[in-house]
Amino acid sequence: IESLCSRFHNNTVYLGAKPIFSVKVNTIRQCRDTCLNLYPNCVAVIFYQITLLNKSLCYLFDKNSIHKDVSCIYFSLNEQNFVVLYPEKPLAKHDIINIIEIVADCHEFDAVPPLSDIFTTSSDKVSRPRRASNIGNPVK
Repeated sequence: IESLCSRFHNNTVYLGAKPIFSVKVNTIRQCRDTCLNLYPNCVAVIFYQITLLNKSLCYLFDKNSIHKDVSCIYFSLNEQNFVVLYPEKPLAKHDIINIIEIVADCHEFDAVPPLSDIFTTSSDKVSRPRRASNIGNPVK
């Protein structure tokens, strides 16, 4: 677990993807730790902090945006489905929506850049040209 790589997205969801299960938690750290305890069966979480609820919602997923068979938004290209991270604005001002994705090596994210939108952010700051130069290279 110490060698795993994760990236964090703000105001981003998997549209249409089904979680393996959900739990109520107090913090995003508890959400992430729940997933890490289940790794490799859990590789992503969506964390919803809704101001009207006492506890936050944590949805755990067995696939993330690097998996080509994840069906979030369906784009058929040569009969393969590709995941697209989807921007999602919280309903209330103080609500929070976050995704944490976990992989064995950060280069696995090279082919899947984060969203470039006004209200979404990501901890993944690798430039698109640099990312493109790594596509197809073996993961070390």
